[in-house]
Amino acid sequence: DDTRSVRIAVVEWLSNDLQQASVVLHPNNKANRGFNYPVTDRLLCPMELNYADETFTHQTTINDEPVSGSHWPTFAFDEDKFNPVTPWESFLRGRLIVQAFRHIFTSPSSATTENNDGSRSTRSGNAALHGMTRVTIGSIIYCATQVHFALSTAAVFNKNNKSNDSVVFYHSLVEFFEYVCFAGPVRDLLDWWNR
Repeated sequence: DDTRSVRIAVVEWLSNDLQQASVVLHPNNKANRGFNYPVTDRLLCPMELNYADETFTHQTTINDEPVSGSHWPTFAFDEDKFNPVTPWESFLRGRLIVQAFRHIFTSPSSATTENNDGSRSTRSGNAALHGMTRVTIGSIIYCATQVHFALSTAAVFNKNNKSNDSVVFYHSLVEFFEYVCFAGPVRDLLDWWNR
């Protein structure tokens, strides 16, 4: 089950961040995730908000609207390459999404290596088993949604979840890919994933 395995693996992937923040996340307990915990709070914080600002403390609204899955979170971006003028150039290239993709489609061990050459896997991954030769829009959305859910406090993936809406996040990604004006950035994104 991808949801369970990503929920557990994300704790390992965040181990350096957790250690620097002197916090502990339990792999099987999501109570201390979401906006309740500094590491997951920062990753779920919409990129448009300045989490580094000293006055930011669990800001859960933007323009008096509650932060929801439609506000693209920091983890969805390659933070080293983020440009607020052209955010789509780093969108859906975040480290956790890449790790989730490797974990689900290549092998869990490949998620912690810099490239797929260092995987310790002894059997074929899901991509090979199913003849997947290219990264697809659906696989990117799936992995991003799995990470969103893994970082949230929600115990069960449920379309009625109001605390950190992974379903709304999923639909906002689908809309991004379908929106005609983003055809160029979507092409660039798929090229980046399939390089």
